[in-house]
Amino acid sequence: MYKQTDLKIFELFGIPRIFKDRKYLSSKIIPDELPHRLAELKELANDFGHILRGSAPPNLMIYGPTGSGKTVTVLRVVHELKKVISNQDLPVVVCYAVAEPTEMKTLIALGRDLGIEIPEKGLSIVDAKDKLFDKIGGRDAIVILDEIDKLLRAGRGVELLYWFTRAENISVVGITNMVTVVELVNDARVLSSWNPRKMVFQPYNTRQLVDILKSRAKKAFYESVISDEILEYIASIATRRGGDARYALDLLTFAGDVAVRNNLERITEKEVDKAIELVEREFIKQTVKALKFPEKILLLIVACKDKIHPVEAFNSSNKLLNYLRGENLTQRRWYDYKNNLELYGYVSLIKKGKGRGKGIESFLTLNEAIEREIVVETLMTEFSYYAPIGELKEFLE
Repeated sequence: MYKQTDLKIFELFGIPRIFKDRKYLSSKIIPDELPHRLAELKELANDFGHILRGSAPPNLMIYGPTGSGKTVTVLRVVHELKKVISNQDLPVVVCYAVAEPTEMKTLIALGRDLGIEIPEKGLSIVDAKDKLFDKIGGRDAIVILDEIDKLLRAGRGVELLYWFTRAENISVVGITNMVTVVELVNDARVLSSWNPRKMVFQPYNTRQLVDILKSRAKKAFYESVISDEILEYIASIATRRGGDARYALDLLTFAGDVAVRNNLERITEKEVDKAIELVEREFIKQTVKALKFPEKILLLIVACKDKIHPVEAFNSSNKLLNYLRGENLTQRRWYDYKNNLELYGYVSLIKKGKGRGKGIESFLTLNEAIEREIVVETLMTEFSYYAPIGELKEFLE
């Protein structure tokens, strides 16, 4: 009779030979090969290469749908560029950060990439900017802001762009999937000094996605685990999702996980179909978890109703926030959080006429593309750290 403490679970059940090195399926890894992005690699290398010859590169705005290889291509060029800078000990700077919804948080992220700590409190925006500029120290620099629309859509970032683009030694590179992002900059001075060149990444087609998956699968899986036919099946599904390579890699990863969980030696269509469900659920979970706490509160209130008047939603959100954290917010603040949730695509504001001459009613409702059950389950689990789920359910009812 074995003791549970002595149980060697991995020896007892064994692990199927599926993954040789799972990290090669991550969209965060910068692979040695980037199939079907050679032209973009060369164009970026040519533009960024100006910094090696004593001048700041042109300002750039890089467009493309999600999963079209924008970020990984830029990071691949940056990786090679930094090696040259280090080897030749050149007095130049290259920094990359994913933009945040505020200038301060964006400056903190850029500072972190340059190896300096900018405190979130205690410094003004100008002081934080000066600290970053002191680190650059007048050297030629490339500042890359990924998801720059996140900053600009929040109604911020124009002042940051003004500072960067007015410095002759700094090139600003934006990355976005929003083709109208430049229109969010309403300051003529910034538009004049920035005036970025545009570079567009087209979505991958099925054949290109197959090549990408083959390149990754060769390093990630043991031989004979997955066939070309299954890779083509995954690629065709991702093509219908807009040619999203990131989605294709997620499907491949989850399909492998399903095979491991079921003690299989190969990945079939059945595992891929199960992976589709898991990927969708995981995507919603992770994006919901990334919201601010009041946004989560408001989203849960809306998700628990088919439709709810904004004022009722704000009042209920305040009650729940007070119950969980002992805090209250003004209706103005809740209105801002409502706008964010609309912007992110979680909720919709529906306006409906009451009848002739009786005005219009407004209602908040969960976006029909979002699975209500997953949102509620994810948020209830998160809030269970503050109160028992039973009490939360009773409160919401």
